Amino acid sequence: MRKHSIPKALVKLYVMIVIFFTLLIWTIWGNTALTVGNIKISSSRIPPAFSGFRIAQVSDLHNAEFGKGNKKLLELLSESKPDIIVITGDFVDAGHTDILSFMQSDSVYQKYRDEVIILLGTGLRISELCGLTETDLDFENRVINVDHQLLRSAETGYYIEKPKTQSGIRQIPMSEKVYEALGRVLENRKGAKQITIDGYSNFLFLNRDGCPKTGVNYSNMFRGLVKKYNKCHEEALPKIMTPHTLRHTFCTNLANAGMNPKALQYIMGHSNIAMTLNYYAHATFASARAEMERLIAA
Repeated sequence: MRKHSIPKALVKLYVMIVIFFTLLIWTIWGNTALTVGNIKISSSRIPPAFSGFRIAQVSDLHNAEFGKGNKKLLELLSESKPDIIVITGDFVDAGHTDILSFMQSDSVYQKYRDEVIILLGTGLRISELCGLTETDLDFENRVINVDHQLLRSAETGYYIEKPKTQSGIRQIPMSEKVYEALGRVLENRKGAKQITIDGYSNFLFLNRDGCPKTGVNYSNMFRGLVKKYNKCHEEALPKIMTPHTLRHTFCTNLANAGMNPKALQYIMGHSNIAMTLNYYAHATFASARAEMERLIAA
């Protein structure tokens, strides 16, 4: 009895089709489904007053709406009975808004545009951005050297903090846009007064008084930017937007572009690869199709 074999090319096509639809379903679900995880943290550093304190973290909404008026999301939050709710991650998809164009044409927020370009193009923590000095920039090799953060407390004022782990010390390549933005920042700060904090001086980003900016300056700036943007745009930005949103967007974009996870972990300064891999869950249909095409061409 003669056996009929299926051509290898046809088998490969069937396999690719299955992989494609699996990726498609997974990415659509991953970006639109509500998932709930519970993490219990125990530490002797937590004050007794916070025993049993519940924090609900809402992350990566990506323009999605879960029921009319986000009813499903609100119900889940209500069921968890949190003491506080924090919202983090990507509130919007990168293609939905054009903040940089808006800032370019706005007389108030134009001066902050280069800082937003740098945050979007480096994934720096806001405290790392605030701590940057002239000596941290290597324009010849187009590298940003990161080995400290600038912070400020109400009690002690400005202070420098070193990374808690070795992974926080790293070099970040400058893209063309970041290279140009940093050049403009240096040009604009010429003649600034000398301020030294824990041995560091010539900070890049200064407030109107000539003192280094800190995270609170950017939180206030984003609050005003969002409010003004939403007044003249039908597709509004979320009311709560922070510098960390840009760091998260940077990481997600590189993950979707297929960057090696270990390389992305290095750039982000993550101490744990699991933190980096989490961003690869924020895939899109476009990234799934591109991966499919790459596999077929192999």
